[in-house]
Amino acid sequence: MGRLRAVHQVLDERPLVFTDPVALPIMGADARDEILDARDHYRRPNMLGARGYAVVRARFGEDRLRRAVARGVRQVVLLGAGLDTWPYRQQEHAPGTRVFEVDHPATQEWKLSRLAAAAIDLPTGVTHVAVDFERGDVVSCLLDGGFDHEQPAVCLWMGVSYYLEPAQVSALLGTLAGLAIGSELILDFMLPLELMDATGRAQHQSFANVAIREAEPLRARYTPAAFETELRDCGFTRVEHTDSATLRATYLAGRTDGLRVDGTTGLVTAAIDG
Repeated sequence: MGRLRAVHQVLDERPLVFTDPVALPIMGADARDEILDARDHYRRPNMLGARGYAVVRARFGEDRLRRAVARGVRQVVLLGAGLDTWPYRQQEHAPGTRVFEVDHPATQEWKLSRLAAAAIDLPTGVTHVAVDFERGDVVSCLLDGGFDHEQPAVCLWMGVSYYLEPAQVSALLGTLAGLAIGSELILDFMLPLELMDATGRAQHQSFANVAIREAEPLRARYTPAAFETELRDCGFTRVEHTDSATLRATYLAGRTDGLRVDGTTGLVTAAIDG
């Protein structure tokens, strides 16, 4: 998804859905030229759908992250951080915030090498926490990294849940529901095939083929109602589901560059209220 956010900075109409001045540098010195050379590829229908979702998801997550910071939350946890660049822009949006980037050790090492190659400094207050989501105890690793379990946190968990088994998703949700009152979790989930329209199924098949080639098959799927029940059963007290129609109306209305959000996933904000 990091590359698709970079492509958005180069090819798509202004105003951008998601402005990210770090997206290109972290991809490498030749990223802009490579994107321009491959512009026809990135303008194919499946790539417009993939890019549309990538930038809408990123904007949705950061909009809610900033709301949490504005109400006083000072711990941000990026679960499966990948090439997320918010920590390297966070001084502009949330000075004084502790940011914990949580990811697989190999992915984290690769990202750190990318940052170093682009001469992007690691800001004060950013901690990298290495965890294998299929085996590791996320909260224990966070605590080892200096996370304060007594204070609320806002957690972004995007693009990960559908690669895990449902039991693994449930286990992590149950752990995160034990965070301090006032905490929020923002995440996406994969819908069952029967809830996708023809365009969504085609987009999903393209995505699933890539996942299989990379030996990361899609596993967990939920209807919106089932996922809300799952979150509440795990201990979250307030759940808000944002569907694709709402995302399109909020972020893509009036655009003429072909970006779209197909109904293959859902986005959820889950809170722990007192």
